[in-house]
Amino acid sequence: AILIDRVIGLLALFCLAVGLSLFIPIPIIYKYFVWLLMPLSVIVYYFVIKRFFGHFITILFKTLGQSLLVQLSQVVSAIFILASIQTFDQTLEYIFVFLISSIVAAMPITIGGIGSREVTFLFGAQIMHLEITNSIALSLLFYIITATVSLFGIIYSIKTERLK
Repeated sequence: AILIDRVIGLLALFCLAVGLSLFIPIPIIYKYFVWLLMPLSVIVYYFVIKRFFGHFITILFKTLGQSLLVQLSQVVSAIFILASIQTFDQTLEYIFVFLISSIVAAMPITIGGIGSREVTFLFGAQIMHLEITNSIALSLLFYIITATVSLFGIIYSIKTERLK
């Protein structure tokens, strides 16, 4: 169940990134492929879940919808972070790189995604012609905010009896 939860989060991130790529300046030939990637990825995911984890198939689209909402809330927080660092140009491009970096950070390459997200932002900023310092700032601020908020979860992990 945890693996499926992780993969459906990645699927939601992927679908958001693919959908957003339609609105950023990329060569038109790639935009044709984008229209195929989103439904194809959902169909492949559906059949893989059906084949190997059939008992989860009934909640597949409900969890995908919930995951999309969670990922959209992260996008909103990234937009607020961009506004807080006075970055108002190329917002869609920054968000696209943010979504790609979130996919990379979810992979078990580093602890908590630190480092991999920043490297993705560095290369993404160069490719998308974004301000590198703003890109790295977005990445680090998002990580710091997420880590700080997550620390409060320790209270629920340690003091479970007292919270009841």
